[in-house]
Amino acid sequence: MSSQPHIYTSPHPPVTLAEESVFSYIFPEQPKFPEESLAFIDAVSGRSFTRGQLRDNALRLGWGLKNKLGLKRGDTVMVFR
Repeated sequence: MSSQPHIYTSPHPPVTLAEESVFSYIFPEQPKFPEESLAFIDAVSGRSFTRGQLRDNALRLGWGLKNKLGLKRGDTVMVFR
C-alpha cells in the first residue's frame, strides 16, 4: 500500500475561475438587466422576485448573519427551509 496520495486530473482543459465573489458576479456595478426584471418565478405559488428584490434580500440576509448572529468571513452557514 502506497503512502503517496494519488492526484486525479480531468481529461478536460482547465477552466478560468472568476476572481470575485458570487454576489459581485451576479450583481455587477453596471448591471446587464434592470432591477425591475424578473429573476425567479415559483411555478407552484406564482410568487416572483425581481433582480432588485433578490439583491435586497441577499443583503438583508448577509447583514443579519453578520450583525445579529455575529458571523464573520470564513464562517460556514447552512440555510434550509
